[in-house]
Amino acid sequence: MLGYKGFARTDEDGFVDKIHVTPANFGESPQFGAMIEGANAQRTLADKAYANKVNRAALKEKYRDGILRKVAPNRPLRQSQKRFNRLI
Repeated sequence: MLGYKGFARTDEDGFVDKIHVTPANFGESPQFGAMIEGANAQRTLADKAYANKVNRAALKEKYRDGILRKVAPNRPLRQSQKRFNRLI
């Protein structure tokens, strides 16, 4: 283990309110739950790396889903999904 990954959560004004650090060999997507835990927000925004069923299910309990939509093999994004991604 020769490195670390850092994750930062910010509030709506852009101020960091949580930091989470893992060894570099840990995946990013599984850290999503730790980052949203205790968040005082209505919506959570995240990039496509966090787009999976587990993370979306975790959001449904308390937050509006603001994870970018990801293209699946042989299934291009619908126009509504493209608009959603541009808005975020």
